[in-house]
Amino acid sequence: MTKRAKIRLMFLGAGVLLLIGVVAIQLPAIASGLILHPLRRHVGVALQTAAVDPRITAVVAAEVFSDLRTVVKERAPFFISAGNVGKAIQLAERKGGFQMEAVSPELAARMIKVPVLLIHGADDTDTVPDHSRRVFVGLGGPKRLILVPGAKHNQSLHGAVWEDIERWVDTVVGHSPDAQTDTPKQ
Repeated sequence: MTKRAKIRLMFLGAGVLLLIGVVAIQLPAIASGLILHPLRRHVGVALQTAAVDPRITAVVAAEVFSDLRTVVKERAPFFISAGNVGKAIQLAERKGGFQMEAVSPELAARMIKVPVLLIHGADDTDTVPDHSRRVFVGLGGPKRLILVPGAKHNQSLHGAVWEDIERWVDTVVGHSPDAQTDTPKQ
């Protein structure tokens, strides 16, 4: 099986992709030198974990949201008032035992020093690309943002993007200078 096939298999079949070395892939987090590539619904968690877990050496994240409060407000149906959204957030915080502001990949980005590859559909209207742009700006380590032209929500991972991911992983694992900070690619 090729490395790209392994990356695709693990990305599609597991909650988190962990690459150890160049081609060895492990599912559970059992060693140092981990590259996280979460399923989309776990992207925020992966970025927040990368800020505090020294075992993580890189993150690949698609369609990241910058903070939970913003994405909740943006995705609320038009017929739900801002007051009702606010009450729903308060209820969720109380029942879930968390603070909405704490769920913020944008804030976590300031503490992340490992390489991060962000990928986002340029035409995403569910989680607009500005979320990834805000996280990108906050990242302190090597970083790259790929905005995929014509891609909507959950459509950014296709074709040539997989080749970009593979090349990026190779540079990160190989500690190539090519993994340095990039400007957003359109």
